[in-house]
Amino acid sequence: MGQFKYLHHLFIWNIIFVLVCVPTSGKMIDVFGVPLSISIFYFPFVCILQDVFTEVYGYAQARKALWYLILAQIFSVLVYQFVAIYNGQLNIFFGAVDARSISSSCIF
Repeated sequence: MGQFKYLHHLFIWNIIFVLVCVPTSGKMIDVFGVPLSISIFYFPFVCILQDVFTEVYGYAQARKALWYLILAQIFSVLVYQFVAIYNGQLNIFFGAVDARSISSSCIF
């Protein structure tokens, strides 16, 4: 990765978009009378960045980015669960985040 100037920055932005997308995917907004998930505004950036990794930096870097995304999602689920259990507030939101994180990791 030392020869690529912007690869680290793209990795970080890709992980940020995924970590923000998963917990907010259940939040609905009203766009011209149509209820849409708020994540439709930033989830396309995840797909675009993955395509950039594949087309510009090669399959090896795209695979590495994919593993970073999966590990970041697993870590975020563990942190969510720790906070929920520690505060004694294990509720439906954190259970839904687990299911969305697992399903989005399977999609990648």
